Amino acid sequence: MNLNQWVKDIKELFFSYLTTIVYPFRIHDYLSYNIMLPEAPQHQPKKLTLYQAIGLSWFFEVLRGFLRIFLIYLTFTGLFAFYGQDWPFLREISEGPSLSWHYFVIFFTIVQVILFPVYKIFITEFWILLLTWVGGLLEITEDMNQKILNTLTAAESAHVLSIVPIFGDLMQGLYRFFLLFAGLRKNLQASSLLCVIILLIPSFILVMIASTLFLLFFMLF
Repeated sequence: MNLNQWVKDIKELFFSYLTTIVYPFRIHDYLSYNIMLPEAPQHQPKKLTLYQAIGLSWFFEVLRGFLRIFLIYLTFTGLFAFYGQDWPFLREISEGPSLSWHYFVIFFTIVQVILFPVYKIFITEFWILLLTWVGGLLEITEDMNQKILNTLTAAESAHVLSIVPIFGDLMQGLYRFFLLFAGLRKNLQASSLLCVIILLIPSFILVMIASTLFLLFFMLF
């Protein structure tokens, strides 16, 4: 494979990954039912596998990590350049142990980037189990496994929003929720209320686990 073909393939992967952002509902007509996107009849996106989508999300997670470290560096460099050490807060940071907190943030960011694929695979397997169970209750038999994978693959596109400074995590979380909602509506043919209930099940499970641990701790101590 020559370099030009490799660059073309990479561009095609990113184009396909980002198409979901523009067509959150129609993309499932294309992925699950082979209905072409009318706005681009000559250039349809590539049908990504779930692990290709996770790999592209990892790229944006790495980019997000670099941006976070750069912003930390830029913030303190700018403050020191503008105020010097005349500001008591900056003097305390430069002379005391407080700076170690910022090194901890950088270290945590690097670890988060390295472990991102493991975390994503774990969360994905959980969603596959949950949606398979829900699909069984709804008596969906036609291509159920592929529709579940299409739903989760499309939802990965929301991770591109995580690179937005300050509000990126919130935007990514909300849009991922919306993309999962769109996938459930299209692929499982579930009502809007049922889709929201399905998406809230992980939160209910976390609350139950946290409540159980709290009660055990209270009873033991």
